[in-house]
Amino acid sequence: MKNISIGLIGMGNIGTGVVKLLRQNEKLIAQRLGAKLVLKKIADINLKSARELKLPEAMLTLNASEIIEDPEISIVIELVGGYEPATKADFDRTVAVHPTAAEEFVLLGTPTRTRP
Repeated sequence: MKNISIGLIGMGNIGTGVVKLLRQNEKLIAQRLGAKLVLKKIADINLKSARELKLPEAMLTLNASEIIEDPEISIVIELVGGYEPATKADFDRTVAVHPTAAEEFVLLGTPTRTRP
C-alpha cells in the first residue's frame, strides 16, 4: 500500500484532535483511501500538546518551513490560529492538491463530481 506523508502546522485544540482522529481511524482511512496516511512532521510555536500525545521528538518542530519545504510531504494541514496565521506565500511553496482529490480525502469516499 502506498504511503502519503502529511505535515501538520498548528497543534492547538483542533490540531490535537486531528492527530487523535488520524490515529483512531488509521485502518479505515487506509481502506477507503487506498493509501496509508503517515504523519511525518508537526510544527507549532508551542509543542506542549504534541508532547502530551507522546509523539516522537523527531516529528516535532517550531519551524513550519520544515514542513512546507519538505518534498516528501504531499499534504499540508494548516490549523494555525492566534495572531500570526500562515501566509499565502507560505502555501504558494507547497505541493498542490487537486480540489477533487482533496474532496475525496475529506469525504473518504467517492467524489461528488468527476474530474475533467
